[in-house]
Amino acid sequence: MSATENTNPTADLGSGKGLEIRLLGKLEITLRGKRLVLPTKHAACLIALLALEGRMEREIVAARLWGERGEAQARASLRQTIYHVKKALASVGACALEVDRGSICLRQGVFRTDVVKFLEDLRTSPVAAVSQCNGELFGNLGRVDPAFQEWLDAERRSFSAKITKGMETASENCRDRKDWKGLEKLASSRLEHDPFDECALRDQMEALSKTGKRAGALALFEEFRDRLRSSLQIEPEAATNELRGCIASRNAEEPENESCGAMSKTSVTPQGNNGIALVGSMQTFVIHNLAERATTKPALNNLLDEIVRVGSEQLRQQASQSIAEFLSTQGLS
Repeated sequence: MSATENTNPTADLGSGKGLEIRLLGKLEITLRGKRLVLPTKHAACLIALLALEGRMEREIVAARLWGERGEAQARASLRQTIYHVKKALASVGACALEVDRGSICLRQGVFRTDVVKFLEDLRTSPVAAVSQCNGELFGNLGRVDPAFQEWLDAERRSFSAKITKGMETASENCRDRKDWKGLEKLASSRLEHDPFDECALRDQMEALSKTGKRAGALALFEEFRDRLRSSLQIEPEAATNELRGCIASRNAEEPENESCGAMSKTSVTPQGNNGIALVGSMQTFVIHNLAERATTKPALNNLLDEIVRVGSEQLRQQASQSIAEFLSTQGLS
């Protein structure tokens, strides 16, 4: 059972009534405010493993926690660790461990993890949930057995993916409601979670632009582009560049163009002669963007000829108006 799919534990975390297992940021177990003192790291890992996975075969637990040892030694280590865990749980009045000859588990209904609570909060208050997340799973473990580390790495990836998915769903809901302030907060939290999340960047740029903060949106793009170049030696995606151009091409006093928002989610592949992309609501933006590069009157005329060749009459009219406006602003008319 995956770490983020185990919804069986139902004890009231934080109420003092159940065993509270903290897994985010550091591994800590308490009952009624009293911290459970465990003699070894393996004892703590055993409780955490069972809290996330549910009932497990003893052989699997032994191999995961003591994979570097021989089979017989791993089984002996598991028996000893079970003894220590039972003793520690009894010291705080918690009979939470169930063991038989073939399997081991934590009793359902007597414990809850902060992972379960976090995922519940992520569905109802995503910004608050992410801002209160205290770190990655088992952030303070240090070196562990390679088999356990492999499992932990997979759990961390799964948990991170669920955070991303939850935030993306919440962002879509904000966009549908035209809640631009909410979208901006969510996008900002997503970028804190993953500084290279370009979908989150486009969401934040769109939200800033929609609320009249065009300069902030453009500055955000520049900062992100510099981060990509310095850290990964790559350039932003085409959709990100297109959104940036759409926002930049609009005069500050003009109302927000709805086509700019569409670019935060989709990318248009250039088609036609010389790679001119003239598709749907992006037509006017592409013309503006190309016109910015064609700073001489002959170059603009050549652009218009190309548009006539590959575009419709309606597009030609749009292009003519856009280029006329650009010529006027540049003193080229």
